[in-house]
Amino acid sequence: VGFIRPVLGLRDGIMYSEWIQEGQINYENLDRKQLIETVSAYIASRVKGLRFTEDPSPSICLSEYQCGMMLVNMNITRSSLRSMVALLKHLVLRHELSTLTCSVASLIDGKMRLGEWLQTDSGIVKTDFEQHGLGKIEVNVTDPAYDLADSILSFDLSRQEETELLNKYASISRDTGVTTRMPLYKILTGMRNMSASMNCINN
Repeated sequence: VGFIRPVLGLRDGIMYSEWIQEGQINYENLDRKQLIETVSAYIASRVKGLRFTEDPSPSICLSEYQCGMMLVNMNITRSSLRSMVALLKHLVLRHELSTLTCSVASLIDGKMRLGEWLQTDSGIVKTDFEQHGLGKIEVNVTDPAYDLADSILSFDLSRQEETELLNKYASISRDTGVTTRMPLYKILTGMRNMSASMNCINN
């Protein structure tokens, strides 16, 4: 509430929300302080309201439905010269990735890029917030560190802005260990964006 367009109701499987006339965010005139405060609070609110009682990531990863970790695994093992070595590395790395759990596992947004936000008189609001966390072709991770890493990349945050974002998020969510998990998700968001860019070029 407060970070998304007001929801009007749900009918026949379709969610209706209020139409916002304003257009996309003007990056050049963006209030960076407001951006950091809004994004950090938005991600923290998902942790509070959409948190899992038990992290499903290990079972999703072992069943190879966790597209995000599969992408990390594929890119690391691709450098192996011999197929047998690559296979062994793949199996070992898949097991290691499946052991990663998050104490604040929640239904993440999964798509934090600039184009997913709208400018209003009262601030910025998130669109397309309901479907990219888990799904057949989604990243399928449950760590809010992914949304934070995606925001850092998408909004081209400076080192200082990144620190402010993580600190504000941690103070609201009580996720004090988020900084230690960030490197993996920075790698993942970078790979996801590179893969999406290559698909656009090829198509």
